[in-house]
Parts: sequence; C-alpha cells; structure tokens
Amino acid sequence: MSMGFGFGLSLSAMQSAATPAGLFANGEQGIWLMPSDMAAQFQDSLGTTPVTAFGQPVGLSLDHSKAMMPGPELISGSWMLTTAGTATATESPAGTLNLTGDGTNAAIADMSIATVIGATYKVTASLSSAVVALNIGPTQGSGTYNATVPAIGPISATFVATTATTWIRFTKTSAALAVITTISARQTTHLGSERITNGTFPTDISGWTTAHTNASTVSIVAGVATWSTNGVDAARLRQSFPTVVGETYLVSVSGTGVGILIGTTAGTSDVVSNVTNNLRPTFTFVATTTTTWFNTLSTINGATLDNISVRQIIRDGSEMNSILPWTLTVAGTATATESPTGTLNLTGDGTNAAAADKVFGTVPGASYRVTFNITGASLPAIVGTSQGGFNIVAPTVFSIGLNSFQFTATSATSWLRFSRTGASPTGVVSNISVKLVAGAHASQATSTKRPLYVSTAGGPGLQFDGVDDFLQTPTIVPGTDTVQIFAGLRKLSDSGQGILAELSTSYGANTNVISVQAPVAASPTYTMASKGTTAGVATGTGYAAPDAAVITGLGQVSTDASTLRRNGTQIATAASDQGTGNYAANPVFLGMRGGSSLPFNGVLNELIMRFGPTPAADQIAAMERYTNSKTVAY
Repeated sequence: MSMGFGFGLSLSAMQSAATPAGLFANGEQGIWLMPSDMAAQFQDSLGTTPVTAFGQPVGLSLDHSKAMMPGPELISGSWMLTTAGTATATESPAGTLNLTGDGTNAAIADMSIATVIGATYKVTASLSSAVVALNIGPTQGSGTYNATVPAIGPISATFVATTATTWIRFTKTSAALAVITTISARQTTHLGSERITNGTFPTDISGWTTAHTNASTVSIVAGVATWSTNGVDAARLRQSFPTVVGETYLVSVSGTGVGILIGTTAGTSDVVSNVTNNLRPTFTFVATTTTTWFNTLSTINGATLDNISVRQIIRDGSEMNSILPWTLTVAGTATATESPTGTLNLTGDGTNAAAADKVFGTVPGASYRVTFNITGASLPAIVGTSQGGFNIVAPTVFSIGLNSFQFTATSATSWLRFSRTGASPTGVVSNISVKLVAGAHASQATSTKRPLYVSTAGGPGLQFDGVDDFLQTPTIVPGTDTVQIFAGLRKLSDSGQGILAELSTSYGANTNVISVQAPVAASPTYTMASKGTTAGVATGTGYAAPDAAVITGLGQVSTDASTLRRNGTQIATAASDQGTGNYAANPVFLGMRGGSSLPFNGVLNELIMRFGPTPAADQIAAMERYTNSKTVAY
C-alpha cells in the first residue's frame, strides 16, 4: 500500500467556488502549490523520497490544481471507542474525539469506511492539545499505515485502498488529552486530458464528421456551431475518441437546443440517451468500449453548440500498466520471464542483461508515477521515448522493497524498462503500476538548488536561500489573457530584486508573461507585472523585510489591468498599455528568473496561479483569507 502523510487543507472546505479547488473546478490552467501538505513534497525531483521532517530539501512539490471536487464524505455514524486501565475516550460533541491515555493503556477510536480497491483517499482532521497516533489499514487496528502526528493543528494522510473496507484508528497512550475535530475521509479524483478535438469551434468544424437530412446544415457563426433547419429535418455532428472500458468520463457543453448522445458507434445512444445541452450542460458516463462516440442531433433552427469537453474522471491516476504485455530481451545466458502475469523475473549473466520493456500512451507535459516492488536483488529502471531509451529518466538503481518515482512525459508514447545484468540472485519486480499524476508539478533536478522544507509562524513553507534555489514547472498553456495570483510568503531580504513566481523563460525577451517580485529592486517593495507585448507594472512600496504578506496579483492584457494587493488591501495598480495577446505557453519559475538570475530570499507558504475570468470581489477576499490561514500575515 503506497501512502503519504502530511498537513493539509480540510477537503470538506473545498466545496465552494471561493476556494482553491473551486477556482480550478472547470479545468482552468495554472498551479496550486500547498507546502502545508507534507504528502505532496518530495526530497528529489523524481519523487522517490518523501519529505518527512523540517529541514529537508524539496526537489518536487506536487500541484493540487487539477484535483476535482472530492468524493462524498465517508465518515458517518459514531466512532467505536475502546479503553483500558484509566484511559478515557468520548465522542462529544458528535464527530469530536476526546482521547486520554494513562501512560500505559491507550484510548482508541475506530471507524470503518467503504473503499474501492486501487483508489486513493485522503483523511483530514484538526488536532488540538496533544499528539496522537493515526493508523489506517484493511482491518481494525492492524493497518499497514502507522504514524504519530508530529504536531497539533490541521493534519492529513493519503492512502491507496487494498480492500473494500478500510479502518481508520486514532490512538492516545500518554496521559494528555487529545481533541480531534473536523475528521473527514474522501476519495480524491482528477481530470484526465481533453478527448475532444476542436470543441470550441474558433473558426471551423474540423475534427468533426457531419450528417444531414435534406437541406439542414451546421455552420460556424461567431465561433459557435449553429444549426440551420426547417424544424423537421436534422443536422448532426459526430466525433469518436479513445476511452478505457469501465472508466468514468465528465462531459461539459454549452449552447441550446442540441441533443447529445453518447454511443459506441456513430449516431448511437447506447451509452447515454438524448440529453439536451442547455438542460444538462454537464453529465458523466462510463465507457463500455475502447472507442466512444460523441453524437449530436437537432432539428431546431438556430440551435447552438460550443465549448465541448470530454475528460476522464481519474481516481488515483489512470492505470497505464495493463495496456500491453511486457517485451522481454536477453543475450548470452541471461534469462527473463513474466510469471505470473505482471511479475518480472530478471537474471543477467554478469555481462549481458535481461531486460523487460513496456510502451504506453502518455500526454506530453503530463506527469506519471511509477510504483513497483523489488525482491531478490536491486536493479535499474529507465524511461525514454523509445525502447531502451533513457532521455526522460536516466538509469537509476532501485533497492529491494517498495519503490516509486515520477516523470514528465515528452511524447505521445513512453517506454519503461527494468533490467538486470548481475547473475544470481534473480531480481523480481512485481506490483508494477504507471499512473497519471495530474498537474503542473514544480521540481528541481539539482540537489544544491532545492529549497528547504521549514516551519514558520504561519505553518510549513519552502525556504529559498536567495542565492540559487528555485523550482520549475512544465510548460503551462494559459489560453487566456487573465490571471490571478495568491501567494503567502515571508520576504527575508530587500538587498536585491527577487522573483517569487514568473511565467516566463526570459522576461525581458519574452512577451505575454507575468511576474510577481519580492522585492522589485534593492528596496522594500512588491511588484505585479502583467505583460502582453508591453508591460504594466504595479509596485507597492514601504514594506521592509522581514515581512510576512499575502500578495495578490490580478492581471488582464486586454483591459491593461495590473493590480497588486497586500494583506487584503489594494496597494498599487497600473493602467499602462499592455499590448495584445493571451499569456504565452511557458514554465512557471519559483524563486529565480528562468532559473538563472534574481534569486528570492524568503519562504513560500502557499501559491495559487490561476488563468481564467477574474473572480468577484468577495471571492478574491475569501481566497486571501484562505491564503492567510496558511501564512498568518495579518
């Protein structure tokens, strides 16, 4: 069972649009880094070694922006309470645990939840007064995940279910009262890549096939598919896309008067029957074949269809491992078998290697996590864009036991290889899994340039040294000229210009970029710069380091808007001409400009960069309050 542990946002609070999850609920592009979630921090860029304590480096910080709304609450009914000796346990009020041990005997609270094997779940709670032990596993009190919660405050733990029922246990042995509130357990979900081609019809209906009755037609009017009919004859658009049998997909559409039919062949509705787009703009379906058709039907003159999206609802990633069998290669007296299916047995002859390869479909720029178990002997793994290639993950030797690493795909297919050159014993690789980890995760491959995981007055954060520390995301494609940035930080120096977050590889040479700086120069300042073909720069002065702040940057190229807020109050704005165009596809650099200049000296407690329509004023205020809960700046 692969599990992580850390502090994090209570998922029950993520139902409103005025939350980070709400900002990304419609698939908006961007990044949401939450250092308070220790389970999302890793010491190396491949994610093989989790962060477990303050002072450790962070080579990979996972992006939370692609998380959908969580599944339904699984904590219900009363907890099962067990005590011995003079230990005490109560549930008062309902849902709040009060546990006190007697130094020898423990106070225990148990609850079972229904789980789906292979799915990922997150348990969150708030702890006051004293630390407790948290145990999660397939049977009551004998789980494989055990941890002592290291401090009071918000806590979270993630786990992958191995049984249909999972048990959660809180234990307190020492003679101190532990109060545990707002306990939640929810299945986490993610959205996969877009399956529809040309769903926004900017200029034409390419990617779609058409079917008409008599003179009825579909044409593009102002970027919208529009029907021209006589009220009797029909016009249809159709498109097929690959699906995974048994997986669930989310469909969203806009427009009026068009019937949507999901089927296994062109024009059929054997998966989802006629759904009118203006009455049900979103719905889900479960794929029954490897190819599914999006079919439309309308006889209404003037009916419209636009903004069509079909994306897989991914629970614990999309399993890539079962697509093809392993390809085994040997030379000399090396041997390789796959027995039982999915388990590799590799033995070299001291000179020649036994190798096992698998190819699977990937999305360029998307991240994937590989997990596997090794027995017998350690052996290397590589990932490349061709069989035996290692241009993505260089040869890395993994030891006996459970292992994992993460990689970012660069092509539509990727190859994974395990190999063994040494002779006896045989290296056995089992429980191999490759799953999508949705998001624009920030990483640093060079160990000396990684920020540290630190504790601040506001909570955990990433500390950049002001010399050469930085993180970098894969390329993000904003698709819009509007951005919002919410950052909780602690600026520790004003001695020179520092880049907190920048969508750009080289700001001066790039167009259509954004930049948040702390400070903008050797002065007590903050800056928000929004740049189309020219820049609009809003700078607030008089905020000397050390300074804890929630910085909000709002930008829009078309309206020449660049607004800077600090701790819930606007401190600067710029209305100079920003030129034209959407923000360009670029990585986001955190802590340095392009990874080479203007280092930030300080701590990042929270970062949300979201591309999409500007939220209402009350939603912005709510996001600032949320960010401040992770920062405690005001």
